[in-house]
Amino acid sequence: MRTLPVQAHAAPYTEKAASASAIQLFPDAPPMSPILGRTIWNDSAAVLAIRFGPPSELTAGNVNAMIAAGGYYELPFGYVGEVSGKWASANGYARLSDIV
Repeated sequence: MRTLPVQAHAAPYTEKAASASAIQLFPDAPPMSPILGRTIWNDSAAVLAIRFGPPSELTAGNVNAMIAAGGYYELPFGYVGEVSGKWASANGYARLSDIV
């Protein structure tokens, strides 16, 4: 049997302006979404805290990852749920992309 590799590509990125308050970076993907993965580039001079869930769940003690200034992060393969973020100070952007 021959297996063909999955060919994925990144959709054009979207931007979210940095915020010192928790904001939604990615919404929940709809059922049967073609999204394979998601990426975040922290195009900011401040650290970005992210949480897999709604903004209301993002607190200092409830963070999934910290993305350094200028850092890049790939969400765990197959996770297409809501993602929230909050910067240490509001400057710059998050550049977000879905891999489909």
